Amino acid sequence: MNNSGEFRQAKWRKIGALSVFALLVLAAASGFGQVPDPIFSDPTDPGYTGPAPVTRDTVTTPNLGNNNENADTTQYVDREAGPFNFGLDLKSGYGDNLFNTAGSAQSGYYSGFGVPVGLRLRSKQTLFDANYRIDQVYYPQFSDVANTSQSFTSQLEHHASEHTSYFWNLTGGRINNFGQYLPAFIQIGNTGVAQGSVRTTGLENGYTTSNAASSLGFTHALSERNQVFGTATFGWVEQAEGKGDPGQPRQFLRSELAGLDLRYDHATGPRSSIGAELTNVYIRGLAPRGHDNYTTLSAIYRRALTGHLDFHASAGPLFSVASGGGVGGGQRNFTYAASANLDYSIAHTRIGVGYNRVVQLGYIQSSITANQFSGMFDRELSPTIDLTIDGRYVRSDSSSAFLRQSQFGVDGRINKRIGGNILLFVSANRSQQSAPTALGNSNSFNRDDVSAGITVLFGNPIYSRGVH
Repeated sequence: MNNSGEFRQAKWRKIGALSVFALLVLAAASGFGQVPDPIFSDPTDPGYTGPAPVTRDTVTTPNLGNNNENADTTQYVDREAGPFNFGLDLKSGYGDNLFNTAGSAQSGYYSGFGVPVGLRLRSKQTLFDANYRIDQVYYPQFSDVANTSQSFTSQLEHHASEHTSYFWNLTGGRINNFGQYLPAFIQIGNTGVAQGSVRTTGLENGYTTSNAASSLGFTHALSERNQVFGTATFGWVEQAEGKGDPGQPRQFLRSELAGLDLRYDHATGPRSSIGAELTNVYIRGLAPRGHDNYTTLSAIYRRALTGHLDFHASAGPLFSVASGGGVGGGQRNFTYAASANLDYSIAHTRIGVGYNRVVQLGYIQSSITANQFSGMFDRELSPTIDLTIDGRYVRSDSSSAFLRQSQFGVDGRINKRIGGNILLFVSANRSQQSAPTALGNSNSFNRDDVSAGITVLFGNPIYSRGVH
């Protein structure tokens, strides 16, 4: 009888959750037929009839804002107007592989909440942004895997004079694999350091990615056409198993990193520039132990294709020296560095796609070169509906069974404003990884999640401001 009662309760829980989800989807879908002409999103276009845009100063120097990101963080940061913003997400969802296993997957429902907080301060010469988010997730069937994820990012920019600016960035996070965050990435110039695959063997054995990074830098205009940039970056990354396999210690991947980037730009016209960039990335592997150094000298090309669409690319040789881990001492490698990014930005809309040659952390060797593809779509579809999609794919550039790995994450969220600062939302995400064959196929997995809920925004009415 007890089993029968539990079965009926579980059945009603599933029916209730699916009913709520269906109602939210229908509520959001009601506005899909109202997609406006693109001029709705651009007050500078003739015929624009929307609300007057709010003037906003934005941080324009390099930052670390794309570390520990997902659709939730992107859509919130893009819409805050300051000085203080605060929100609350309540959601319920379903995941088809709760323990990220390669074999038989355990599916189930979950519920949780998220709290985003934002601070924006402005003066005549100084701009400061800070954003923090905490997510708590509960699994009724598996209380052992209830988890918390946190992320923080800030940018400080000071214009010391008409020609010189200084900036400081700080980012960090403790991200659980049961959340919806993309693979962590710390940017250094046109390259950076991406997390590697993780050890996830056995039920209820997740992992946590913890990281912190800071960068200091300057921009200085040498003349009307010539400008120099300099950035120094320091960081730390740890990927840890929730608990070790029976009879085995917990597995860790832990690294420290430092980077230096120097860039020179020369304007060749009102819409284009060329330049050169020297970047050095050093990684000190703590687990596995090792020392890796990557140096590249790249040519840069930038062009404003329209008033809102920018293209920038770089390419050059990449020289690396690796020691320790599984490579022995002093292994040298000569390959290439490259990047290509296309960014579109107007009021209420931000779209970007990009490719970067990066450094990916590993378990057998401290790091290896990799190819990273990323994309972001954040657009207001109508006055009450907006859509945000964020994705990142990283794959190592190696055919070795000890080094070949990949990480992929894509996360989407659609909001339906039902009044004031109250939103209904539906979100979906997919995460997957392939681990080095030498670690065993049990470390590769796929997972899909879908959730729905309600968001309440406090402080400034940030939702009506739109993307800037």
